Amino acid sequence: MRKILIAILSLIVVGGGVSYIVLSNNDSNETESPPQEEENILKLNNELDGVYAFSKTTNNTLVANIKDKDDVTIIDDASKVLGFDYQYDKLYVYDDREIYSIDLTLGNGKYEKEVLYEATTDSENESILYFYNNKIYYVDDYKSIVCLDLETSSTTTITNSTRINGMAINKENGKLYYAINALDMAFVLYEYDFNKDETSEIFRGSDDDGYYGINLLSLNDNKLIYQVGKDYEFKSYIYDITTKETREYESSSGGEIFLDDKIYLVKSNNDYTNSGDSIISVDSNNKEETLYGPVSYYLTLQYLGNNTFHFSEIRGQDITAEIIYYNLDIESSEVKEMDYGYSIIKVINDNDLTEPEEINNSKETDITLDDLVGEYEGTRTSDSNYSIGEIFGTSLRYGNSLIINDDNTYSLNVGVAYSEDGKYEIDGNKLKLYDIDNKSDNSRPTEDELLIDVIDDKVTLKHREDIDDNNYVYVIFEK
Repeated sequence: MRKILIAILSLIVVGGGVSYIVLSNNDSNETESPPQEEENILKLNNELDGVYAFSKTTNNTLVANIKDKDDVTIIDDASKVLGFDYQYDKLYVYDDREIYSIDLTLGNGKYEKEVLYEATTDSENESILYFYNNKIYYVDDYKSIVCLDLETSSTTTITNSTRINGMAINKENGKLYYAINALDMAFVLYEYDFNKDETSEIFRGSDDDGYYGINLLSLNDNKLIYQVGKDYEFKSYIYDITTKETREYESSSGGEIFLDDKIYLVKSNNDYTNSGDSIISVDSNNKEETLYGPVSYYLTLQYLGNNTFHFSEIRGQDITAEIIYYNLDIESSEVKEMDYGYSIIKVINDNDLTEPEEINNSKETDITLDDLVGEYEGTRTSDSNYSIGEIFGTSLRYGNSLIINDDNTYSLNVGVAYSEDGKYEIDGNKLKLYDIDNKSDNSRPTEDELLIDVIDDKVTLKHREDIDDNNYVYVIFEK
C-alpha cells in the first residue's frame, strides 16, 4: 500500500533550520545577515547558503550552484524537465506533463513539488520559462508562447509562429521580448509591454531583402542580444532597453553573452594560418581579447553566474565524439574541468528576489451549495502515471464514495484508507473539512480540504494523496 498522508495545510520542516541570505547583482554576492537588519531577506534552506544559479545537468539532475561548494541536488530525475525559473524562494518547473513549484525553504535535502497546472506536450525540446507577476510564461515546442495565470489556472496563447527563436522577460521593467520566424518569411523581434498592453517591433527583416533568420540570444543588465542572418552571414546586435539604441558587433557565433559592457562569444578561425575555436571578449570599440584557445575542437559557451563561464569541447566526430566540460573564471582566467555539464542555466539576479503578491486562494466562485450536494466517486488521478487503482489497490471494492450533504456534513469511504464523517464549509475554491470522525485510522487529522474545480462543465472535487516523500497526486471525485 502506498503511503497516504492527507494534511494539505500542514507544512513539515525536515532536517534543521534555515539560513538567511541576501542575493544582489548579477554576481550574486551573498552576505549572511540577522533577520532584523534586512527587509528583503530570503529564508532558504541552510544548505543553499551561497546559491547563485540553478542548472539542469547532463546527468539529468537539477541542481543549485553554490559559491565555493559542491552543487546541491534539488531534483534527482530531471530528464523530463524542459525549463524552469527562480522567483524569491521558489523554483517554477515545466516538464512534459505538468508545471509545478518547489519551495526552497522547507527541509534540507528533501524538496517537494506542488503541481500548479497539468500541461502535456509531445516535445522533448528544452524550453524557456519565466515567472512574472504570478503568471508563468513558457514556450511550447518552439511554436507558441503560453501564459499560465496561477490565480485562475487559465492559459492564454501570446503568439503562434512557425518558429519561436528565443524569449526573455525583463522583470524590472515588465516587458516581454521574443523573436519569431513567421509563415510569410518575416523575421521579427518584438517587445511587449505588460503594463501598457502594447506590442512594438524592434527589428523586422524579410526573405525578399535577403534575410533568412533571427535569434534572441540573451537578456541581462537591460541589454538584449539578438542575431540576424542576412546574405549568408550572421551578425549580432545589442539593443539597450533603456535608451532604445542598437549597436552592431562584427564578431558573431550565435552564443553571445553580454557582461560589463563586453560581449563574450566563441569565434571560429578557419583561415590557412590558424584554425580552431576561441572564447573571446569584444568591447564597445570591437576590440577582441582571447580568453581561451584557439583549440582544434568545437566549443560552446554559457554563463553560469558568479563571474564564471561554462563551456564544452567536442572532440572527434560521430561515434568517436567526446564531450569535456569546463568552468572558466573570468577574473583569474583559471580553467577547471568538470565531471558533468549544464544544459539549462538560470542565474539569480536582483529582479528574481522580489516577493510576488500573494494569490487569493479564497476567490469567489460561481459554484453554489446545490451544485456541490450529491454523491461522488473517485474516477482517476491528476497524473496519468498513477492510476486510482495503484493508489488504493484492490481495497476499492470495500467502498468508493464521497457524499456531500445539504446540512454541511459529509462522509468519505474509500477502501480501507478512509471511513469517516465530518462537517464542511465552502471557502472560495476549497471545501474545508473539520470535526472529522475517522472510523478506520486514529492518525487521521481532524481538519482537511478538498479543491473545488469544474472540468468539462461538471463540478469535481480533488483530494490530495501522497505517493511517497517527494510526490503526490490529486484523486478526482466526480458525480
